[in-house]
Amino acid sequence: MAGLISELIGNINEQSEVYDSLLELAGKKKVAVIANDIEKLQSIVDEENVLLGRIGRLDKSRVQLFKDIAFVLNKKDEDISLNKLMDLIKGQSEENELRKAKEELFDKAGRLKTLNEQNQKLIEYSLEHIDFSMNVIRSALSNKPSYCDAMGNELSDSSQRMFDTKQ
Repeated sequence: MAGLISELIGNINEQSEVYDSLLELAGKKKVAVIANDIEKLQSIVDEENVLLGRIGRLDKSRVQLFKDIAFVLNKKDEDISLNKLMDLIKGQSEENELRKAKEELFDKAGRLKTLNEQNQKLIEYSLEHIDFSMNVIRSALSNKPSYCDAMGNELSDSSQRMFDTKQ
């Protein structure tokens, strides 16, 4: 049982390290969004996807560890949680280490969630700004004056431009 607990602590610590990397990337993502650096943003998203794949593998491993622990304790899988496990090993040497690992992981997950929410808001504001700019341009183009010839036929003024390109 102690070996499984040690493996679980190792798994949680490894997840915590991945969350450190995700936190760093979330900070870089915020800078890239503000700077409107699309290439950097794509690079960051690619790195995040690799880390998320690693988190997925670690999560599957953690689930299997919980199943193994439940088997050893002769309990159902759904009857074992991290909090219940800490109660079961109360007073043992692994309890403090497991508690510390859990608290660090939960703290990092909370900080990552906050940063991701901020980044989501920044992206939404950027999209709103782009939408507003496009509407201004469309409005300016559609409200151009129309000219008619002597017969009443509308003439298009192809020389009218939204932006001057004189150099």
